[in-house]
Amino acid sequence: MAELPKRKNVCLMIVNEVLIKDYSQEKEEPTPSEAPFSPPPPTHHDRMSAAMDLKATLEKHCACRVEMRRNLTVKEMKIAVDVFVNEITANAGDIDNVWLVLSSHGDWEMFLKRDGSPWYQADVICGTDDTLPVFSLTKPLVKTGKPCVIVVQAGRGNEIAEIKLDKEEGCITPGEETTTICGSEGMRKRCENTWPELDAHFNNQILLYSSLPGKAASDGRPLLPALKEVLETVDLCTTDVESLFAKTCQKVKDNDGEKQEFLHDHLVTPVYYNKLWFKIHLQ
Repeated sequence: MAELPKRKNVCLMIVNEVLIKDYSQEKEEPTPSEAPFSPPPPTHHDRMSAAMDLKATLEKHCACRVEMRRNLTVKEMKIAVDVFVNEITANAGDIDNVWLVLSSHGDWEMFLKRDGSPWYQADVICGTDDTLPVFSLTKPLVKTGKPCVIVVQAGRGNEIAEIKLDKEEGCITPGEETTTICGSEGMRKRCENTWPELDAHFNNQILLYSSLPGKAASDGRPLLPALKEVLETVDLCTTDVESLFAKTCQKVKDNDGEKQEFLHDHLVTPVYYNKLWFKIHLQ
């Protein structure tokens, strides 16, 4: 019997190495005795290295066509996703599964609903100029009509700041900011608190998300390397994506802060949220 062709996967990978503050740093006009001030923005090469390794693995082991975009603004990220979705819908017969991989800094913020009703919680990811809710990038994928596999490496922070404002000056009062440390289990609860937001539009999608401590210099680790290793070691013909994500989560936990110095002895909390209509395989 002739070997069946591999499933056709397409992937958009967005990797932001440059921090928002790198673009917003300002300096007063230099005096004539000073040299022009134009330092290069610091980048995080480990994040790109991990993303490039995952890209190569997707291309080699998953017959996946990967488009990588780097250092995008919020607007550019939205446009990249919209263009990606339009290309898929125009070539729907040639595509089986859709991947979206996001790697950047992130946070967990409160937003006021447009109708003025109480605030809601959302995970945000950083562009080079601002932040935006992660779901604003994942929601358009529903239009493809394809099973969507989403991987997000964006720290969510392990601190919740309670800030008191000066009523007269309208600014933060020095010395009156308190911080609550949110442990690994707390981050999981915070992540799960955002699932209702995903439920509003998640159809036939599965999301793998890593919750990194706010002070951990993760630079794109350890989620992407863990996923890469799992993709290389399992039989993709018999292992469905949900099992892949479960194995990846376990691998991340096995390589927690007790073994990796860069995590500063904090635990990583990888979680996944599944609304796939049926089990999907990559080959």
